[in-house]
Order: sequence, then C-alpha cells, then structure tokens
Amino acid sequence: MPAPITVPEGQTSANFTLTGVAAGITTISATAPDYQSASMPATVQAVTIGVGIPSVSSLNLQPGVAKAVAITLSNPAPAGGVVVNLGFADSTVASVTPASITIPQGQTSGGTVLATLTGQNVGNTTFTASSAGLNAANISVSVFAPTLKLYNPYNIAAVTVGKGLNSYIAEVYLSRNVNGTAFAGTDAVTVNLSSSDPTKLTVPATVTIPAGSSTVNFPVTGVDLTNSTPVTIDATATGYTAPATKLAGTVVAPVFNFSGLAGSRSPTSVRDPLSVSFTVPGAIYSGNQTAATNLPVDLTIVNDNPAGIVDGFYSAATAGTAVTRAVVSQGSTNSNTVYVDTPTVAGSYQVQASVPGTATGLSAVQTVFAPTLKLYNPHNVTAVTVGKGLNTYLYEVYLSRNVNGTAFAGTDAVTVSLACSSSAICSVPASVTIPSGSSSVNFKITGLEFGNTTVTASAVGYNSPAQDLAVTVVSPQLNFSGPGNTTVGNKTNFSIYLTTPGAIYSSNQTASSTITANTTSSAPGVATVPEILTIALDSTWSNTGQLTGVAAGTTTLTASGSGLQTATSSVITINP
Repeated sequence: MPAPITVPEGQTSANFTLTGVAAGITTISATAPDYQSASMPATVQAVTIGVGIPSVSSLNLQPGVAKAVAITLSNPAPAGGVVVNLGFADSTVASVTPASITIPQGQTSGGTVLATLTGQNVGNTTFTASSAGLNAANISVSVFAPTLKLYNPYNIAAVTVGKGLNSYIAEVYLSRNVNGTAFAGTDAVTVNLSSSDPTKLTVPATVTIPAGSSTVNFPVTGVDLTNSTPVTIDATATGYTAPATKLAGTVVAPVFNFSGLAGSRSPTSVRDPLSVSFTVPGAIYSGNQTAATNLPVDLTIVNDNPAGIVDGFYSAATAGTAVTRAVVSQGSTNSNTVYVDTPTVAGSYQVQASVPGTATGLSAVQTVFAPTLKLYNPHNVTAVTVGKGLNTYLYEVYLSRNVNGTAFAGTDAVTVSLACSSSAICSVPASVTIPSGSSSVNFKITGLEFGNTTVTASAVGYNSPAQDLAVTVVSPQLNFSGPGNTTVGNKTNFSIYLTTPGAIYSSNQTASSTITANTTSSAPGVATVPEILTIALDSTWSNTGQLTGVAAGTTTLTASGSGLQTATSSVITINP
C-alpha cells in the first residue's frame, strides 16, 4: 500500500489501495503527528485458478478432436490483470492453444478467449493452468480413441429382417462410445456402412450421428434369404475405431397374416374384406417391418370344396373389378383391402397369398354354411302367446336369417313364405321380406281359435328353422279402467281394455276385428251402464262408457263377451 497518504485540506478522508502479496492475515496501522493512531486487520485470500465453468477436475479427449474450455479465477483479477500460463505435462498426449490467457483487472475469466485442448494420442497426462502467487489448476486428462458400436434394442449385435422388407426404425442402433460408454459428441460424424453380402442384405451407404447426439438408427433391408450364414454389417468413420463386434444380419422368409376374413359365411353373405400383412420370425419388432418396395401379393382360392365355391376377388365391397392380387406399398406393413366374392354353395375353402420367391401363406379354413331361417320371440324363445281375435304386438315375433347360429345381414333381400300349421287356430302373412342389408324382420300373428299350433317359414336357398314357432291362442282378459264413485243423478266415465295372459307384451296386442263386450250393473236400481262397449280394429281399448247414479247405494260392473275372460269392477258407491 502507499505510504504516506495525504488527506487534502478541507477533507476528512482519503482512499488508498491494498495489494495482496501472499495469503494470510496482517494489520494495517495509520499514524500522524498530533493525531491518535488507528489500525485494522486485513486478510489476503488465496486466488484459485479453475478450468471450465463450473470447474472440473478431469477431462476426456479424443485424438484429433478439439475441446474449448474457460480459464477462471475464484476472485476478480487485481490491477494490471493476471496472466495464466497453460500447458500439458506430456504434449505428445494433448496440446493447448494459446500458451497463456490474460484475465483483465476486475474479471474472473478471459471472456471470449478460451483455451483449446486437443487430443493427440491415446494416453493420460496433466493439464496445468498457473500464475505467480495464485493457486494453480492441475487436472487429469485422458485421451481415448472413440469407438463405433452396432446393436439392437436388446444391446445385442444382431438383427433379423424379412426378405423384401426393411427393419423397423428402432430395430438397429449405431452409437459412438468412449471407454465403453456412449457419448454425445460436439460434432456430427458421418459413418460409412457396409454389408459383407449386398445380394442378401443391404444398408445405407452412410448415416450421420448428429452433433450433440450419441446414436442414430438406420434400416436394414432383406434382399435374399441368408439361410444359416448371417451377413456381417460393419461401420467406419474417420477418427473412430470400427465396432469390435460386427452386426450379424439374418434374412428370413416373412409369414403372412390374413385380416378381415369372417371365418363363417353363407351363399348370401356380403363380400369378405381381406388385407394381408407380414410377421418376421425372430425379429424384435416382428410385426413392424415395412415393404422395401411395392410388394405385389398374388391371391388365389385353394382347397375349395366343392371346386369353384368362390369366384375370386374384387376391388370393392360391391361392384368393382375382378383382381388377383393385393399390394403392400413401400413403407407399409399392410396391403390394400380386396374383397372375397360371395360363395355360391355351402362348403369350405382357403385363401392363399404369395410373393413369388419370398413367401407363401394360407388363411384359416373359411366355412360356408347354408343359411338358416329362425323364428323367435324377444326372449329368443321359439314360442309366442296370442289372444283369440287379437294380433301380436309388432315386436313380439322375429324372423331372421343366420349362418352357423349367428344372424347376418345379407346383400340381397329374401322373401320368406309363412304358414300356420293349423289355419283354424292362427293366421300369418303369406310372405314377408327380410330387406337387403338386414338380418331380420318382424311380423304379426293373429289368434283365430283357442289351441296350439306352429308357424313355419321357408325360402329358396335357405334351410327352414330348426324349430318351428310354437303358437298358443288363449282367451283375452277384459279389464276395467274406472268408473269412480259418483252421486245420484251424476255420471262417471269408464272404459274396458284387453290383456293377453302369458304374452310377452300382454297389454299391447290389438283387435284383429271389432270386438264387442256386454256391460251390466249388479244393482241397476243404484246405477246403470250402457249395455255394449266396442273395441275397434287395431285397438286395445274400448270407447268410453258412462255410469249413471240412480239411487244411493253400491254396485259392481261386469264386462263379458264371446271368447273373452269376464271382468268385474271394484265396488262403486253412489252417494245421495
């Protein structure tokens, strides 16, 4: 520090600068004639040089690859700045430029001036950054030769690919490694790939591991079967060691998968949609490999019994043109959809798919059943109960067409003939039609006379139902709705309605013709009612009747009719 220091006239203080000489603690004293002396402690801290932000104790380098690092101070540089000298203990292992860096006064680093460390040869050395009076930085530096590695998702140097296919995008990896560990280099590296037998298996000529990345994926293309001798895939790049273990590539025949086939069909079935895809036995992503180019797949009907059961294949579900192949487009795993024509008779067949020289496959057996008619009620039971003189509810009887026990919507409408085994007990429409594109239709049964019978169904090209529909005709039950209590001289409304005991929709069956019912009062001197109420065609309820109060007392009403179960009302009170 300067000595002496002058406090200017008219001032009470003056500034001065302390310069640290060595780390430690000292005392600063100030004396002047006619003034009391003063003192204060002063601590000089050691300044430490660092390498990197944050500071590191070791570095890994590659031969011929430069790495820029910052040189830093633990405290700002003093007046005049600090010159930090740089160097390696063994300059044959690594080198540094520049030889020194100046850190300006008040700064902790050289700013944009960085030290560039470059690996020269594989080995170990020490990098030193030093300056007089400062704590030097001494860090260990290892120079490794980077290595390339080829492997699959299981970290095994092997891949299986289908002939004519590309491996899945994540099925083959190429990485750069230092000392057995993948590293993300600061620079991109272009790697040359090669196949030991391009007639069997090919790879891209080059791939690039991007800057800041450690790995890249690439596809492997199967050209021809390798049988028992895998093809070797190698990788090379300037400044890198080739993989210690080469990638073993095996090309196998892919296996066909058939999608969309129904399995069970009938001579009235719609065309069956069909697409094909591949599975690659032994591949990690066996269902994800894609066509390397457009792959035409030849399609044929085989093992057909009887012969000619199916005409062939079409481009559309309806109409369209006849086709003999599907195509798995380049980059795809599935073919376009084609349509297997409607069978002509009952029997069986298989679909054969083939890529000549690559693979052939057979679908599961497709069984063609003669379609069958089925009669049933909403509970899927082949029985229905109907009232005499009534029609069943619209949704009380079903007729469907089935294949192997399952309803199907045929492409064509089918007209079905219906008949009651006893035309005296019930009647049905002479025929009903299941519409095109539908599997079922409803129809009504009319009860004519008490008893049991069956309904039969038949249609050209269809088997008749395994069970005819059992029909039971019963006596409908009359029921009162009202009347309520009233007074002498007044009237109250009431009506009657029908229910069918045992029917699923017992309150919904309707009159097949006009039905009349007689109504009487048990005490005509107390109340009177109309003699007859009428239930109109297609109705369940009668017209409205009126009870007239005659004298105070009670009465009940009775409703009866031919073939109908009689009904008795609750007690009705006529008040004065």
